[in-house]
Amino acid sequence: MIGQESIISKFELQILDKTFPRTILLLGEYGSGKHMLVDNLSNKLLHIPVEDITNKLSNEKLDEIQLCPLQKLYLIDGNYIDFKKQNILLKFFEEPLTNSFIVLLAESTLTLLPTILNRCQVYQMNSYSNSQLEEITGVNDAVILQYCRTPGKVLKFMQVDINTYLIYIDRMLTLLSRASWANILKLSENMYFNDKEKKDNKFSAELIFSLLKDRAADLYKNKSISFLVCQKVCEFTNNLRIPNINKKQLFENFIFSLKGVLV
Repeated sequence: MIGQESIISKFELQILDKTFPRTILLLGEYGSGKHMLVDNLSNKLLHIPVEDITNKLSNEKLDEIQLCPLQKLYLIDGNYIDFKKQNILLKFFEEPLTNSFIVLLAESTLTLLPTILNRCQVYQMNSYSNSQLEEITGVNDAVILQYCRTPGKVLKFMQVDINTYLIYIDRMLTLLSRASWANILKLSENMYFNDKEKKDNKFSAELIFSLLKDRAADLYKNKSISFLVCQKVCEFTNNLRIPNINKKQLFENFIFSLKGVLV
């Protein structure tokens, strides 16, 4: 797997030495290939089936797994479980499976309870170079490669015009002080936050948010926005990681607070 050879080598050695942990946390940005790495681990290294139990988490399901005689790798996407479900997982983690493995995925440790983190062996996905991204995706667009640091992000932005997204963000961060309060609300109306709201004339909130922090850093370097605006952007993007957060409401609160800073 291009770019993740060192992690795979570590897995191979641990499996050979019989020291591979029963519970691991795999950290990586959106689109970094976490699911692909898990498939590689289960199919090519451990030679056992993988079952995604993210949407099945309950005490009953965990009891069923504890009694299951089949060896499996259980996958849990930490980006989609709230703190209540994480508390359910604690018992699961405290009593490691004797014949199976648990892999928890997350983009950041900020979304996870400290008690969960303490019970996992943590692995960080490696960052990708431009040449690796080009080799994986076949994309050599300089702007896309500047702002998209994972294969998944590169492929997402190949489906849209990234420059129109950057212009939209630039206007949001530099011209907000001139906008009326009514027009500020239109920013969220021009974006879709889930597939049900998707329209060709709307921007993807997911893609906007994935660019926001890096673009704000560039604008600050060019003295187009203040350090305070950059701080607001960083605070907003960190809050996006809170499990089950209402992203539309969070975004509207963010732009209203930003307007207050700028006026």
